[in-house]
Amino acid sequence: HEHIDLLKIDIENMECDVLEKMLNDKIYPTYLSVDFDLFNHDRERCIKIIEKLLSNDYKIIKYEGHDFSFFKEN
Repeated sequence: HEHIDLLKIDIENMECDVLEKMLNDKIYPTYLSVDFDLFNHDRERCIKIIEKLLSNDYKIIKYEGHDFSFFKEN
């Protein structure tokens, strides 16, 4: 695959690891849907990865509780 339109992540406390690897590898899906289960255990880490997404030109388009949706123009 050369492009990912939508990536949905609900992987029970491993979401930050996957998102960090994704950004380090310069993989930028257009839409991201993330369930931050880790928020209950490591809020600071989740906030840092959200900030990293925002600094990589993602915009939060919706959030409810620990569920976030992001958009990035390609």
